[in-house]
Amino acid sequence: MKNAREDSRHLLDRLAEIEEPRNEKGKRHPLHSLLGLVIISFMSGHKGYTSTATWARFQPDLVQALGWTHKPSPCPATIHNVLKELKADVVEKTWTN
Repeated sequence: MKNAREDSRHLLDRLAEIEEPRNEKGKRHPLHSLLGLVIISFMSGHKGYTSTATWARFQPDLVQALGWTHKPSPCPATIHNVLKELKADVVEKTWTN
């Protein structure tokens, strides 16, 4: 039987397992990076798309650590559109496996 420590994985590794809902065209930010940013911003007290996007612009070290491939960090509309496209059952399956 595995203990919790042996079974734990890095947050970004888990987020990278979520099925990408977006088309390749126009996709700038990796899904796992964007979701990581949203989770961390919510944990930091930011509850909306605009608040998250504004906060991210002042977190260059975090954005880099999350594996951003383009500058700047995403705008509020990008965050909204990505979250809108995610399917709850796909996310749930990733977290429960």
